[in-house]
Amino acid sequence: MSDKPFITTTCMRIITLLFLAALLCDKTSAQSIEELETELKNTKDSVQAGKIISRIGNAWFQEGNFVKASECFFRSLSIAEKFNDQPTIAANINNLSATFMETENYPEAEKYAFKSISLYEKTTDHRGLANAYNSLANVYYMQEKDSLSLSYFERSLAQRRIAKDTVGLFKGYKNLGSIHFEMGDTLEGIRYFQESINYISRPTDTALWFSAYLNLAQAYGRVHDFNKARLYFDKAGVYVKSSHDVTKLEDYYYSLSEYYRDIGDFRSALASHEKYVIYRDSVVNQKKNGQLAELNIRYETDKKQQMIQEQKFEIERKNYWLAGGAVFLLLAAGVAYLLYRNIQYRRVKKLQEEIFLQKERAAEALFEGEQNERIRIARDLHDSIGQQLSAVKMKLNAMPSAKEVDDAAGFLDSAIKEVRHISHNLLPESLQFGWVPALEEMCEKMTVKGGPQIVLSVDDYSRKYVFNKQQELSIYRIIQEIISNTIKHAEASNIMISITGSDNSFFITTSDDGKGMDTSLVAKSSGIGWKNIAARVNMLRGKMDISSMDMNGTKISIAIPLQ
Repeated sequence: MSDKPFITTTCMRIITLLFLAALLCDKTSAQSIEELETELKNTKDSVQAGKIISRIGNAWFQEGNFVKASECFFRSLSIAEKFNDQPTIAANINNLSATFMETENYPEAEKYAFKSISLYEKTTDHRGLANAYNSLANVYYMQEKDSLSLSYFERSLAQRRIAKDTVGLFKGYKNLGSIHFEMGDTLEGIRYFQESINYISRPTDTALWFSAYLNLAQAYGRVHDFNKARLYFDKAGVYVKSSHDVTKLEDYYYSLSEYYRDIGDFRSALASHEKYVIYRDSVVNQKKNGQLAELNIRYETDKKQQMIQEQKFEIERKNYWLAGGAVFLLLAAGVAYLLYRNIQYRRVKKLQEEIFLQKERAAEALFEGEQNERIRIARDLHDSIGQQLSAVKMKLNAMPSAKEVDDAAGFLDSAIKEVRHISHNLLPESLQFGWVPALEEMCEKMTVKGGPQIVLSVDDYSRKYVFNKQQELSIYRIIQEIISNTIKHAEASNIMISITGSDNSFFITTSDDGKGMDTSLVAKSSGIGWKNIAARVNMLRGKMDISSMDMNGTKISIAIPLQ
């Protein structure tokens, strides 16, 4: 068991068990391992065989046999890589992360989680990305890196909302309950646990009911509300006592022994603890670590041997064509010429790159100067001309009423409004209260009846970060332009904007459920909107990636380094 407090170890083992990502077919939960093995024997499609093997791995994982589960995941991964089946590759890599975490091999679990995230971020598979974020959050949670864990759990929940993943939302709220409880916010933790129950849709979802009830039993036990704790232990017991899942039984009896100890029933505590020890020391748990490491080494070794064979074949093929002295001399002369051309090409390319870099720096400097000038002009309009016009109006209003004076006051009103409008276009007035309130106000104003619903999510880290005025204006205009383009062209019902931050990076992610777009046309677009977005991202030294599928919406990811 981990050194972390009781609630941490138990909850997270259940969280991890439920968050297996590669359920490529819903039949996994309904089919036995024997049925899946029969289906595998009858299929002649290699790609489909790889998917079935992954589902068999899921079934072994659900039964707590992580050795056989990982063996299936590695087999499925090899087949998927051979046929470049990207969805199955990403799912199996995430499954391996969960498996390594179950065996407390956290470095490998973290490595595979990052691989899975990298693959899913290139797609519009929000559910897969949510699972990958969750796997990494679990790894950090088990290593007591609670702030990182909370950040990735929140990212996971945001993706599940976009995907409208009911079961995933159950798991997401349950995870947030665990991390808040661990961080000392017990009432918030219990609230999230209770919220998770609202997303269990079927009485037959026994694993979900068990997980929810055990979490609540543990939580109420920790706050010494033993009557409610007993109630939820009894409910969880209904689902687990007929189970053959070693991990569930281990978690249940360990938690129950802690409950009996806390209420002073030491005889029952000892009996429950003895059952816990039996399941903890099962044969599967004794052998899984060494066998998993061996499987990982075998997989890596097989890949290296395959690469060696391919390289050997390539060398033999080249040697065959290089045979003969005359041909060799001719080829050598040709190679020398090509080398010379290559050197020349590299020199020209380097020179072109330097010219391009200088042009880019000049453009950035020009754009930056324009930004500063816009800010200065906006302030001058507001603080100088605007104030002077207001003073003139006050003097006119103080004069005896006459038609000419009234007309002049009317013209002056129009001038003041125009100055304010120009000032706002140059520098939104709401930015003086901070970039986050300004974005929230903008999203609220741009959400109109009959139009798409705009949801803005900003994590705590980003809210505390202080940008200079130029950076704030650039971030504001980037998001404003993206929302405007989406409203005009995407025919979307929902627009999701997520802003997250870390120690050295700032991320803006927008996604919609519209008709999608041809991303290859963005670079060729003659529209000012995309050019302005790209220019502002470049000025912030950031990078932008756009992914979209026909009728499946568009996702825009922007990463900005923090100085």
